Amino acid sequence: MSMTTESWPLYRYRGTVLRVVDGDTIRVRFSLGLNIYHDANIRIAGINAPEMVGADRPAALEATSFLGLFIAGRTIYLRTHRDGKSFDRFVADCCIEGDDGALVDVAEALVAGGHAVRVDP
Repeated sequence: MSMTTESWPLYRYRGTVLRVVDGDTIRVRFSLGLNIYHDANIRIAGINAPEMVGADRPAALEATSFLGLFIAGRTIYLRTHRDGKSFDRFVADCCIEGDDGALVDVAEALVAGGHAVRVDP
């Protein structure tokens, strides 16, 4: 193995989606290794989906449904970061395995489907 301390991957996990909270937040049970698991709310990094309250509710329900169908039954791959603005959630880059075996960025799929917009990290 030719890795250095600088290239060692930090904060990367794989997990199971327990539920979709809304169009940009999911509840995940992720493996920490050694048969240790942790459940946490994960905000999908780099996007913003419509809110579940007010005039945006119909679009929020559509985004939530799309996300649920897109990730249903798939292992999710996470690279987390802590973010003080995210209401005691973790923020993560989220991917799933595509049909061809390559990782597919969940945020990109939401943006491409018109269910979220890109925001600065």
